Amino acid sequence: MKRSIIYLLLRTFISVVLISCGEKKESVDRLAIIVKAKNVFGTLPAVMPGSENDTHEIIALGEKLYFDERLSVNDQQSCNTCHKVDNNSAGVDNLTTSPGAVDGEIGVRNSPTVLNAGFHFVQF
Repeated sequence: MKRSIIYLLLRTFISVVLISCGEKKESVDRLAIIVKAKNVFGTLPAVMPGSENDTHEIIALGEKLYFDERLSVNDQQSCNTCHKVDNNSAGVDNLTTSPGAVDGEIGVRNSPTVLNAGFHFVQF
């Protein structure tokens, strides 16, 4: 799964580069672009930082809390409401802005993916 995310990011990066180049070029050295992107972005480590301390009990507790609607202000919304990970979802709700927890109000931000969130160093 991690490899597929990396390849998706690389393909997206390559597509943006190719689309934004303006006039059509005679040839594009795709391998060179991939190598350059890998040098800029690096690769994800095989193991999430800090995961060496995770136990089956901690993982089960985290999953239970993630899907628990009782933690919201109205007892109707869990983390998974906006950051969907069930059914092989990508950790997002694919909405422009996400629903709020108060009387169904719509929030002012969209929900970023939670996939590989352990690698995020900033948010918003």
